[in-house]
Amino acid sequence: MRKHKKKPSEKTALVLAIIAGLVSIVDNLLELILKLLDR
Repeated sequence: MRKHKKKPSEKTALVLAIIAGLVSIVDNLLELILKLLDR
């Protein structure tokens, strides 16, 4: 059975994009929490 494989670079780019998105979201949340605690 042959499986159609996507290009590794394509998959890697997708994973990196998802990770970057999550990191930015977490970063924004941490900044917000710090601002709230700083009052």
